[in-house]
Amino acid sequence: MKQVDERDTMFSRRYLGTDCGMCISSCPFSQNMETIKNIDTFAGNESLIAAVLGEFRKKYGKRPFVPGNPDWLR
Repeated sequence: MKQVDERDTMFSRRYLGTDCGMCISSCPFSQNMETIKNIDTFAGNESLIAAVLGEFRKKYGKRPFVPGNPDWLR
């Protein structure tokens, strides 16, 4: 699993013109998935991480990548 690089995150936020809220609101691990309701940690549990991501994709689908800024941000 890829570690979050704080420097890259800062540049992404500056590019998008937003704070952490956009990422947090779309993060599968912040969506109260059934898979994680009774879990204390994901450390070292790749199968649990995969299960959460699978449940998220099943429930919400795959979000398409749209390069560039959205119209409302231009």
